[in-house]
Amino acid sequence: MSLFGRIISFNLRTKFIVPIATMMVVGMVVVSTYLIKRQSEGYLRELETSGYTMIQMVAINSESGVLFESRYELKEILTVLSRFDGVEFAIIRNREGDILAQTGVYDPDTNTVVRDLISKPLDPQTTGHYYRDPVTQEVLVLTAPVVTHKRNISREQLGMGGFSGSTGAHEVVEQIGTVQLGLAVQPMIEKIEEAKALAILL
Repeated sequence: MSLFGRIISFNLRTKFIVPIATMMVVGMVVVSTYLIKRQSEGYLRELETSGYTMIQMVAINSESGVLFESRYELKEILTVLSRFDGVEFAIIRNREGDILAQTGVYDPDTNTVVRDLISKPLDPQTTGHYYRDPVTQEVLVLTAPVVTHKRNISREQLGMGGFSGSTGAHEVVEQIGTVQLGLAVQPMIEKIEEAKALAILL
């Protein structure tokens, strides 16, 4: 084959190879970006699930402490909670919003909302957002109600109005306070950055 023929053959091969190679690279980038996004959401869902579990446990265990405003009892609960990794702060308030117990520091006036929750809370009354504090640290802040269960028993149910039997008392759920929990997002961000670095290397 002449030199001219080889050049033409090379140009033809290049016309096919370059677009295919470009498409492969673009495809790999798109797939890597999608996988990193899914993995990032997975890490944050893991953090949210952990937060939902912790705040529900605190809310349930705080019922009597909030009801009788036993600061010592509530302080003990938060002392145990503060030993868990990633807990930035926790605050227990009464119905009027007065702080009964607190661990860590939280100033909502200096924080900015950066994103909403990814997953749905186990309790529909639990709310939360991701905030960034003045030191640019991202924190997941969850708020859950502290409730107590009351039973309204009528005279008939007590057998005092001509009824000897009871069909069961009417239960009323009353909110008596709130629990606020802050979890550090930085450990999850570090995992996300590691995943990104690994994707680039691959």
